[in-house]
Amino acid sequence: MEIFIVVVEIALVIAVASYFLLSRFSSDKFKKIDDLKKRNNYEEALKILLKMYQRDKDDTRVIYELAEINKELKNNLEAIGYYMRLIEKDVYPPITTKGDVLKEMGILYYKEQKIKESFYYLYYASYFLPNDRDVNFYLFYILLSHGFFSLAETFGERALPFLSKNADFLSDLAMIKLELNKYGDALELLEKSVGISKNRKSKILLAFALARLGGYKRAVDLLTPITTEEGVPDELLFFIYMIIIYCNLNLKIESEVNKYWDVLLTFVTARNLGDKIKEVGFGIFMSYLYFYKYANAKEMLSTLKEYEISNSVIATIEPFIDDAIKNSHLKKEGKPYDIKPIREIENFVQNWLNSMVKVEDIRKLFYTIVSEQSRINVHEIIKQVQEKLEIENKKISSFMEGAGGGLTVEEEDDICDMFTNRLDSQTFSSICDELVKSMGFNITKKLMTDTFAEGEGSDYVCTKSKDPSRYFVAIRRWGSNEIGKIAILDISQKSSENECDMIVIVSSAPLTSEAQEYVDKSRNIEFHTCKEVAPLLKNIIPSV
Repeated sequence: MEIFIVVVEIALVIAVASYFLLSRFSSDKFKKIDDLKKRNNYEEALKILLKMYQRDKDDTRVIYELAEINKELKNNLEAIGYYMRLIEKDVYPPITTKGDVLKEMGILYYKEQKIKESFYYLYYASYFLPNDRDVNFYLFYILLSHGFFSLAETFGERALPFLSKNADFLSDLAMIKLELNKYGDALELLEKSVGISKNRKSKILLAFALARLGGYKRAVDLLTPITTEEGVPDELLFFIYMIIIYCNLNLKIESEVNKYWDVLLTFVTARNLGDKIKEVGFGIFMSYLYFYKYANAKEMLSTLKEYEISNSVIATIEPFIDDAIKNSHLKKEGKPYDIKPIREIENFVQNWLNSMVKVEDIRKLFYTIVSEQSRINVHEIIKQVQEKLEIENKKISSFMEGAGGGLTVEEEDDICDMFTNRLDSQTFSSICDELVKSMGFNITKKLMTDTFAEGEGSDYVCTKSKDPSRYFVAIRRWGSNEIGKIAILDISQKSSENECDMIVIVSSAPLTSEAQEYVDKSRNIEFHTCKEVAPLLKNIIPSV
């Protein structure tokens, strides 16, 4: 028995001694690795680490160092492989954390242009490192480039404390604020950006924000010098002129409006910008209406056809111009006159003016948003991460919630604000498609709309199961508080051209009294405001 105890004690001593010898050997090895890293001798460090790895493939410190060295050598895929081993083992050496490993994987995948994988690991890392500069920076730009503006804002705000003196980042976050209709926040960021670096993009974004907030004169002062700069791309110069005209319209300086329309018409003709000539022609026509020059607008109606403005728009507006001319004469003669046609034209012009310069226009000039077909499924990835975290018993806060039953007033307002103001045009178009389907229609044809003439939206020729009627469904978001009779007549005209029996309109804004009276008297028009379809939209619009 005593011999057995002695043997055990000797074995224990040998084991302890071996442990300390190995620890000392390992410590010395890592000290040497650190020295090699300091001297940027990564190749030699890699050789030593690979030998250590062959001896013990479960040593997490060795695995981590191999990932780090390969990252420095720009062997990104090899580095990802070693980081992945740590994630699979879910054991990490004391010099790092799980969040840091997830972050490094996300950044490496980003560098390899594997954006889906990058977003997964960076979003995963954000639960462990919610205030990390790099995690939030990369997530912000992934979401911006894929058109998920509400989520991008969240991560942009988290990155802001680290990048408050970075002019490019400030202007990019401001762009997100503009997309979300947060013009005050955008203005503050852009003032800081221009104060740091007076680059062209920041100045144009600032001028746009000022113009939409009523700072028309300062916006013009910012933009006018840019019109004479060398190297301004044609599309950008066109947009600058449009903002200047927009500002002068709101300032009611008719001479400046006419001057810049002439400049712009000469410019688009000289540069052969055929798609823009149509917009300029319609803008000149609408400016006549804006300044109550109804006779000039009447003379220009035939010219509109040359600018390829749709017949339905011309046919709709012409009777109102005729009535406005007649009643303007009656007013001058001191005779009784009808103000209604003039008010309808004012409403029509205001809708056009509100959509004359759009956030979408400026985004397309400075940012490339991934096409819908190429977008990563952000919400599916978020769901996967959340499920992973639930397995790990991590407390999470969901960005995505299923649709419930009835909606509160606050929920309706939030959904309608999202639908009207906070969706980019591409997403809005897709949501229009889904909304039409969720209303029970089968889409047989989707029609293009002139956003500068008819408001932003989509038109559809549809059928319904067991219903012989053809439906014309128009989804619209107008930058106006009320929609006038002219807009409804335009939709009716298009419905007739497409041989439809019934008209269904979903609008971001309610009708004027005149338009409502017209709809009420019509037997084939069904009108819905955004709030009426909010329960359907809740199931369609990602809740972020």
